[in-house]
Amino acid sequence: MPFVRLPGGIVAHVKMAKPRRHQCSAGGRNGRCSNTATHQCDYQVGPGKTCDAWICGTHATSVGPDVDHCPLHAGQQAGLFTGLMP
Repeated sequence: MPFVRLPGGIVAHVKMAKPRRHQCSAGGRNGRCSNTATHQCDYQVGPGKTCDAWICGTHATSVGPDVDHCPLHAGQQAGLFTGLMP
């Protein structure tokens, strides 16, 4: 366990926080898959707000450099473009 020596000779124990792991919120049973989420959905849901759903690399749809969409919003984005085609 890490210890830090403070001024005056005091030694303090420092508890290190573990990085939080998120589970993918797409697909699978109960609406979740078993993969660890490594992406967040960047679909804009309001002014200055994004979906931010945690998704794994399997369920993420890359739509640009460092821009990913969850399956729900990837389908909505595709629908926007197909609606424009004659």
